[in-house]
Amino acid sequence: MALRIVFAALMMVPASALAQITDSQTAGADDRLADQISCELTDGCAVAESLADEVTPPTRSWSISRVGGESGSAAARPRQTYSASAVQPVRRVSQAMTPASVQRTIQEGPRRSSLGINFALNSAELTERGRRQADALFKALSSPQLAGRHFLVGGHTDASGDAEANLQLSRMRSQALVEYLIGKGLPRASFRARGYGEEQLLPGANPTSALNRRVEITKLD
Repeated sequence: MALRIVFAALMMVPASALAQITDSQTAGADDRLADQISCELTDGCAVAESLADEVTPPTRSWSISRVGGESGSAAARPRQTYSASAVQPVRRVSQAMTPASVQRTIQEGPRRSSLGINFALNSAELTERGRRQADALFKALSSPQLAGRHFLVGGHTDASGDAEANLQLSRMRSQALVEYLIGKGLPRASFRARGYGEEQLLPGANPTSALNRRVEITKLD
């Protein structure tokens, strides 16, 4: 009965209103992606982790045990004993970063964001979803924190098919993404496009896994 009521209520909602809801949800997801990219390409993530370096206060755990023989005997009445032990503070590894370790992390390697941008099958043409992802990337790279920086756009494939064909496809896709960003208004001098094909598969991932089909944005300066 409840399902019928919900279905009837949805049927009464105008299609335009449903479209607005969907558009709003999509826009929210795109904004979150842009924020995540910006965070990964700047020091924002590391600083946020260091500031969030909080530990759970020590807690006490109580154990209850019964000692004695048969019930009913005064000498064998259940006796409760309590032992208190302090639990070690819980620290999440991703948050266990002091300002010094944050500085060390920043210095040890370039800032990088890995994106599963969608392209048409065996093509360098962005899908509709791929264009939304590219728009989120454009928004992130246009932010004050990243404006004027230089980036390496690296295309990667899985290990399915011919290695040389994969290399060429990854080059075409990285260049297509760069051209899209330039068309949106970012300067050409900000980008270097490079294709790696199946040379840099993700550690631990199946060589033919879709996770390997990605574009990595690396901040060069």
